[in-house]
Amino acid sequence: ISKNYSEIQKEQNLLSIAEFNKLIHKEIQHQPAPFIYERMGERYRHFFIDEFQDTSIMQWENLIPLIDNALSGEIDGEKGSLMLVGDPKQSIYRWRGGKAEQFIELSGDKNPFSNPEKLVDSLKQNFRSHENVIQFNNDFFGWIAQEFTNLEYQNLYKNYSKQDINNKKGGYVSIKFIPEKKDIDDDIQANDIFL
Repeated sequence: ISKNYSEIQKEQNLLSIAEFNKLIHKEIQHQPAPFIYERMGERYRHFFIDEFQDTSIMQWENLIPLIDNALSGEIDGEKGSLMLVGDPKQSIYRWRGGKAEQFIELSGDKNPFSNPEKLVDSLKQNFRSHENVIQFNNDFFGWIAQEFTNLEYQNLYKNYSKQDINNKKGGYVSIKFIPEKKDIDDDIQANDIFL
């Protein structure tokens, strides 16, 4: 698949976002103020990254100099800005370099930018789900927090996961467990006896 994918990219003169990220990362590694960022920084001053928990480490490292350039200066009296939105509990892209810890660290003391101004705001109310779903989530995240040995994760689930209920009444949660392999094997053997 990889070989065919590479051939298609060459034939159509395309570059995947993953390859683009690698290329940018390689080119800017040893430059103090890469030219590409200086040029883009004059044009783009405000950045919004949604679903930040899925941003790979390489993508983030590629963006930091560009965003830092926008945040550290002013053009015509206007400072640049950055808004990151996401939920580290929803991080599902570890396989391609995403790390929930990256978001957790940023919401804490870590700041990769020369501008020290930072505001962290946790949304308290869930507007999407119904009351029973929100209550289940609150109870579940509070319970699972005790299972984490990583203190940052424990703190996230214990202190930053509770949401206020909205005016949507009702809702339904159903949990089904997949039997362990041993249980399945036992069932197969028991059924084989009676066949």
